Amino acid sequence: MKNVIICKPIFKTAIWGGKKLGEIFGIELPYEKTSEMWIVSAHKNGETAITIPGNLVFKSLAELYKADGSKEIFGTNCMKYDEFPLLIKWIDASDKLSVQVHPDDNYAKENYDSFGKTEAWYIVSAKPDAKIVYGLKPGTTKDDFEKAITENRIEDNLKIVPVKEGDIFYIPSGMVHALLEGVVVCEVQQSSDITFRVFDHNRVDKDGNPRELHIKEALDVINFGEFPNDFTYNSSDFENEKNVRTILSSKYFDMRIRELEGSCNTGTSKSSFKACVILKGKVTIESEFGSYTVNAGEAFILPAAEHYVGICNISGTATILEATVK
Repeated sequence: MKNVIICKPIFKTAIWGGKKLGEIFGIELPYEKTSEMWIVSAHKNGETAITIPGNLVFKSLAELYKADGSKEIFGTNCMKYDEFPLLIKWIDASDKLSVQVHPDDNYAKENYDSFGKTEAWYIVSAKPDAKIVYGLKPGTTKDDFEKAITENRIEDNLKIVPVKEGDIFYIPSGMVHALLEGVVVCEVQQSSDITFRVFDHNRVDKDGNPRELHIKEALDVINFGEFPNDFTYNSSDFENEKNVRTILSSKYFDMRIRELEGSCNTGTSKSSFKACVILKGKVTIESEFGSYTVNAGEAFILPAAEHYVGICNISGTATILEATVK
């Protein structure tokens, strides 16, 4: 592998979506209520197309990952994963999302033959009074919560926290959560699309029907105790480049922010590829096959060091979110 992998987004629509992604990135959206852009994904529900300059063989990230010998391109940490382990997306919560929870690896594997879903949100845009649901109020028991669901007063048990641009939130499997209206995030997560809705704000669709809830499954997977302290925010342990800071180090992935002004050389370790999301601005990538521009909202992947020939030169003025897999 002698070049970067440039990813093409897949758009999704949902009742809570809007037009914000088009406004932020200056692009035309395919849906009136565009809810998500999946920008790095090999999941069966949305496989992002890829371009590898100088290589016309692979059409999607999933196809590349599953090709003979190609998994090594993504680093030694990926050798234990049969499927590409990360999914990165943009989310426009123009309206509030359902209160929901995701399963852990064991439950997801046993019942869905899937990864569990631990995720993290980087808040890119938020209205002045924006909030999210971030867990349950301390002391809430399973019996308390089940009774609140039955009595349609689940909101009494939710922990609501304010958010602003630049905040980072780690959401392990088993944590009840929801984006509320007026928030745009870049989400890094395990490659899973399993969501159990607990409460949808008594909302109905255009035909007057409520969306499906998954109460039994949610109660099976919600963690009503203490969450393990298996992550750190704003760690300085991995800093070795100018204008780069680690914002999250977790069990499944690490996230860094790079403030690019001018040009720099960047590479990867042998343990993991690096998925790079342009949060703001744009970058130009120089390679032996030519120059390529990646705009805000888009993403590219640098292969792991053992399979990447040379160091990549990028230039421009941009804020870049970088994710690597554990």
